[in-house]
Amino acid sequence: MSMVAFLAQTLRIAIPYLLAAAGGVLSERAGLIGLTLEGYMLGGAFCAAVGSYAAGAPWVGVLAAVVGGGLLALLYATSAIRFKADQVVVGIAINLLAIGLTRFFLRLIFDSSSNSPRVPGFGATGGGTGFGALVQNPLVWVGVLVIPLVGWVLYRTPFGLRVRAVGEHPSAAASVGVPVNRVRYLAVALSGMIAGLGGAYLALDQHQFTGAKSSPEYPDVQSKLAVKIVHAANHRAFKGSDFLASAVSELRQQGLAVELVLVENLPNEIALGHYRSADIIFDQCLIGFHGYFALEGMALGKPVMSFVRFPDRYLLAPNECPIVNTSLLTLKHDIAKLCADRVHLRDLGVSGRRYVEKYFSIEAVSRRMSIAYKALGV
Repeated sequence: MSMVAFLAQTLRIAIPYLLAAAGGVLSERAGLIGLTLEGYMLGGAFCAAVGSYAAGAPWVGVLAAVVGGGLLALLYATSAIRFKADQVVVGIAINLLAIGLTRFFLRLIFDSSSNSPRVPGFGATGGGTGFGALVQNPLVWVGVLVIPLVGWVLYRTPFGLRVRAVGEHPSAAASVGVPVNRVRYLAVALSGMIAGLGGAYLALDQHQFTGAKSSPEYPDVQSKLAVKIVHAANHRAFKGSDFLASAVSELRQQGLAVELVLVENLPNEIALGHYRSADIIFDQCLIGFHGYFALEGMALGKPVMSFVRFPDRYLLAPNECPIVNTSLLTLKHDIAKLCADRVHLRDLGVSGRRYVEKYFSIEAVSRRMSIAYKALGV
């Protein structure tokens, strides 16, 4: 992968995070915890898909996303400011509400429990990943400019001064005539609108809204084909990709029915097809800790191989985590053992899906964040 392509991919992935982070800064500086950003983005993504689909124009989708994110933010602000509700509890509730509402209206509007139809978006029709597709997407420019713009608003404008004042010392702000609640409402509403743009970017970049969990595709215990190992071979030196290729080659020479697919420089749709058809997902055998690729593999219902140096320290519930902990010394043996028992492969896939749903679902992450906030006295 060329440096330009790598930077384009990095920027493409970063845009929704930049928009969400900018919105979160406004909310936090006004004194309200930005725990609802995911709900704003989800609501914004759904509204963007509906608006773009109904009007046949992506800019209508962008406007709808701003409205949707802003309405969810006002709901959060009303609960936390007007009714003095616990911000952590309300934040989690807003996220769960966004999940439920989008799935309900997805079924109501599009008669689907999983995806919307294809909608007009920005850039390439297939959700292009190159630099040219990024240049064509105006939301990319919005995402790049939003961080310095929010910084300028907070530190160079009277409104920004008021936002910081009501967040840091509301009683002092009120004593000089600043309408504390009004400023907070406005800051949180802007937070939801900006984060909603992050959701709009995701939906319009992919030309589709996806609202349901992906269905697991466990390894087929009846398959007579060679066991298919899929590995994303970016950062080869860090992941040990060459060691994996060598181990698979030796096992094939010994007569073992196994194949290796290295996913490199492929469109998202083709790469996802390889992951869904895999019997084993290989993460890495050198770094010492699994990445998000391992979690995504388990979410797909696939057995995952990865080197975890200190399982008790690095893993959530290590006794429940079904990752096959492999290393350079055991790699060849571990692959051979897995290939010999397809029933075990399926069992690992089922356990992995269950593990991800238990510890990495939005509900589980929200619970951990709530505990962390309470431990900090927030």
